[in-house]
Amino acid sequence: MTLRREIEAQTRQLRERSGGMIPAQALESRARMIALRNTIERGLMLALANDLRLAISPDALQEHIANTPAFQVDGRFDPTQYKAALRSFGMTPKSYESSTLEALMLDQLQSALTTAIHTPDLLLDDLEALTLEKRQIALLTIDPDAMEPPSAPDDKSLEAFYKSHQAQYMTPVRVKLAYTLIDEHSVRDDITVTDDEIAAYYEENMPAFKTPETRHVRHILVKLDKENPNAEADASAKAQVLRERILAGESFETVAKESSEDITAQQGGDLGVIRRGMMVKAFDEAAFSLEQGAVSDVVVTPFGVHLIKVDAIVHESVKPLEKSRAEIREKLIADKAIEKVYQRSIDLEDRAATSDDLAAIAKDLNLRFKETDYLSMNDDKAEQIERQAKFVAAAFNTATGALSPVTEVDEGKFFILKVLDRKEPEPKPLADIRDEVSQAYMAQQNEQSATELLTGVKQALSEGKSWDEATANLPKGAHVTTPAPFLMTDLKSDVSAAARRAAFQTSLKSPLHAEIVRDAGKLNLVYLTKVLPVEEKDRLPEAQRTAMRRQLSAILGQEQYEDLLRDLHERAEVRVNEALMKQL
Repeated sequence: MTLRREIEAQTRQLRERSGGMIPAQALESRARMIALRNTIERGLMLALANDLRLAISPDALQEHIANTPAFQVDGRFDPTQYKAALRSFGMTPKSYESSTLEALMLDQLQSALTTAIHTPDLLLDDLEALTLEKRQIALLTIDPDAMEPPSAPDDKSLEAFYKSHQAQYMTPVRVKLAYTLIDEHSVRDDITVTDDEIAAYYEENMPAFKTPETRHVRHILVKLDKENPNAEADASAKAQVLRERILAGESFETVAKESSEDITAQQGGDLGVIRRGMMVKAFDEAAFSLEQGAVSDVVVTPFGVHLIKVDAIVHESVKPLEKSRAEIREKLIADKAIEKVYQRSIDLEDRAATSDDLAAIAKDLNLRFKETDYLSMNDDKAEQIERQAKFVAAAFNTATGALSPVTEVDEGKFFILKVLDRKEPEPKPLADIRDEVSQAYMAQQNEQSATELLTGVKQALSEGKSWDEATANLPKGAHVTTPAPFLMTDLKSDVSAAARRAAFQTSLKSPLHAEIVRDAGKLNLVYLTKVLPVEEKDRLPEAQRTAMRRQLSAILGQEQYEDLLRDLHERAEVRVNEALMKQL
């Protein structure tokens, strides 16, 4: 793949992942950086592959191409489809086969390099211990919000805080737009549907206007005894006796409640309303061959032996044309509207290519035109279309005075916009946000006090004081807990994931975790008090150790590969032609 194509591919991927929310310039810069890194790494690895004399046989290459679904028709390789697919990619068979050969060679090399030579048992034992070992800690927690509130800041302090945190108090980027929208509603007035078209649609789609026959049925089920070789004959004989009782005048519902072995027995065997094809074939054929009120002969299905009764029949009906006319007209208008919308979008693109007067274009094409007030990216006052990701991306990535591309925001819904003005972020006046800034100032003071308290405890511990001595006489908002022992991945523990990780980064020789652990707005010191060794009965079964070994092997293999890449970078003389990069 050429560097230009790599840049284009990375740009597409980043745009799709970000939903168009990354500014165009930043997105392009990021795509170029990734593409350049990938291209350099590919070149280094290809050079290594050549040095190692790796090769892919012609047969292996052809087999890979033949097994690519994009080149197949009905599951078989098709040369015509192959060439057509490559044309859509802008490639020839020669260029595609060359790039595929490189890709297969790189896959082969990377597979070899990422296979770790050996996973040491000691490392596996350590990982097992990390997984199964339980630890207990003492936890000093301070909630800055629960501490004694500091004094409100004076004007000088507040001004200084505001200026040092000004990036937090900026207005958002805002744009003023003009845009036009093409959708079904904007073209409906230009659409006509004739009576002949309605009649033709009715005839061509007659099945859609038919209501199939339905039947309300009941049944009695006698299940088959799987242990009995004569099960079907015995069940049929039992069902026949039940049928004779019904024919002699007993109620089908009563016999079903007494004798049916189906869950519908208590409802008198009521299966509700069925259509053809809803039941298994034998049951279906019997049910739809009966007259209303009749009881079937014995019917055998995979579920057992049945007696069926039809309570009611609703025969097939056809909705007349006159009663279907409005429905058909609406369907034809909708179909024509979609076609017209796409044609109108092409007309809009043509007009926008020669003029940036969006109001005049909208008037000529009879489209809705709107000028907005200033909008931010997440503006509650914006209309629904103005909040959609594609619209927002176009609004904030289009230069002032320029038109965006005609963009399909939903199926059959297009827009084009013009940025009339853009206001960059600017500091909000302190007078307007004084209370907000004051609250933030006091929150910072509380957090600073909490940090100083925890630092003091750490200092006391380093001077030889015990944990109990160092954490005595705590102020309001601070408390010590001793949670129950936990595993590192113990989701049921009251200890947060951050504190659990900290506990497993310390040892009994150095029990205090060096860093303050911040979690859910609270500050914590983690002090390891106990390590519970893994008992033999709790050790992992061999199958899990084998899976863990494979995971470790994959991690070590990836590290091995990345180490090699770093070494190749250091030894290679890589030079970037900045002038050429700017042209791409």
